[in-house]
Amino acid sequence: MPVPPPVRVVSCLRRRSGLCETPRIGGFGFAIGGGMATIALRVNGRAYTVDVDPTTPLLYVLSDDLALRGPKFGCGLGQCGACTAIVGSRAVRSCVTPVSTVSNAEITTLEGLARPNGLTPFSARSSTNRLLSAASA
Repeated sequence: MPVPPPVRVVSCLRRRSGLCETPRIGGFGFAIGGGMATIALRVNGRAYTVDVDPTTPLLYVLSDDLALRGPKFGCGLGQCGACTAIVGSRAVRSCVTPVSTVSNAEITTLEGLARPNGLTPFSARSSTNRLLSAASA
């Protein structure tokens, strides 16, 4: 099966405050502090290329630029676990992980754990348990 080309996304760090006039995909982004860098990501089996400040938290790239809603902003300190993503084979707190540290790594979010039928392993087990308990009643 042919591999689809990477999706190119241009980020804007000011988007959160509403100051960004840049379209989500294409165009030019604005950086606060450092400068923009082109970073290759592989998220949920799909390749992306993003132009962001290398110090941008992975959570912001996943939620703002790639529109993934699995990782959530919780405490912002990496303590609550709402922002957890799997990088390689380890769980990381994406709110405190700079995107530059996970370049070219396989990143899996909650959306990537879902099976083709739309069920995660946990929800599939829950459905089976409900069916078994309904059948025995």
